Amino acid sequence: MYNNDFLQKKISSYHPLQPGFEFNMDHYIELKRGRDLISQDVTLIYQFKTSRDSLNSTLVVPDGCIDLTFCCNPKKSTANIIGTVLQGKQIVFKENTEYFGIRYLPGQGIYLMKELINKQIPLLDVISSAYGIVDKIGEAQSFKERTELLVNFINSSTLKLYTVPNIVSYSIKAICIARGNLTIDQLAQETGYSNRYLRKKFEEFIGLSPKVFSEIIRFQNSLKMIIDPKNYDYSDIINENGYYDQSHLNNQFKKFCNLTPAKLKDTFSLIKK
Repeated sequence: MYNNDFLQKKISSYHPLQPGFEFNMDHYIELKRGRDLISQDVTLIYQFKTSRDSLNSTLVVPDGCIDLTFCCNPKKSTANIIGTVLQGKQIVFKENTEYFGIRYLPGQGIYLMKELINKQIPLLDVISSAYGIVDKIGEAQSFKERTELLVNFINSSTLKLYTVPNIVSYSIKAICIARGNLTIDQLAQETGYSNRYLRKKFEEFIGLSPKVFSEIIRFQNSLKMIIDPKNYDYSDIINENGYYDQSHLNNQFKKFCNLTPAKLKDTFSLIKK
């Protein structure tokens, strides 16, 4: 029978990537899970600043996560809960503004993931008591100060408004640890539940089938290798992430970000220069 606590300890290395934030925005900084001050449900806390250019848009790609983002304006700060996209799209941000965010692991966080796919909703519409923390984070002067404020808020309040069944939580973690290379047949055999039951519960709480969710996780792991400075060979990316061949890899990237791996790599390589 499955052991959820065991997988919780192993999943700490999964950190979904949004390269548009890291490479296309100014002064990007992040703090990854693994430190005592961050909840186990959180994979990343980050911050960036947009330029004075009015066209501050960047590519956002599927990651299966929920982000809580703060638009830090001392006069009027706002915060949104943002669900995963299913296909890459351009997101527009306010010019010359700092953004501070927290990324929750798939199936964790403060709102039912299936209700947020391709959507964003104001945080205060869900948690009216968060009004104070939105203003405080907007007024804070540093990433460290904002992180401390947010962590204290998480530790002193109930941000998690729902709980997924153990079987869904376990399946998410197992898929992430397997780098997306875990079929529903394997999950069924490992957990003792039927394929039909697993698929039903997964779609009920996550809003995606286990197959699509696995493809997103595999895409994320491949994305990291593609933009890594080590310049991994495509054959290594294909073999390590379970693709059949180059065509299979290309098709999955076109599905999730409308670009081939080569085109995506060129895009972010130009930005980094």
